[in-house]
Amino acid sequence: VYGRTRRALARYGGVAGDAPGAELAARVAQRSGRNAGEMESLLRACEDVIAGAPVKDREALALVARLRELERELGIRMRAREVRQFSGR
Repeated sequence: VYGRTRRALARYGGVAGDAPGAELAARVAQRSGRNAGEMESLLRACEDVIAGAPVKDREALALVARLRELERELGIRMRAREVRQFSGR
């Protein structure tokens, strides 16, 4: 979920997919009016979990819910093509 959302955020913010989280959050916040600090915190929390930080099931679900909410609010949900590709895995 995080990787796809991060790529969509990078497109939305007009930055490279491997841009640092702070830059990505700043550009998305600039365009959307959202709080850059909160967005950077969410990105960092997700990256920490990916890197192996311990996380409880509820915390993981909360992170996914926040990512999905962000996608919905910014209008960057999965495209139909991506849904088909994801379903076929």
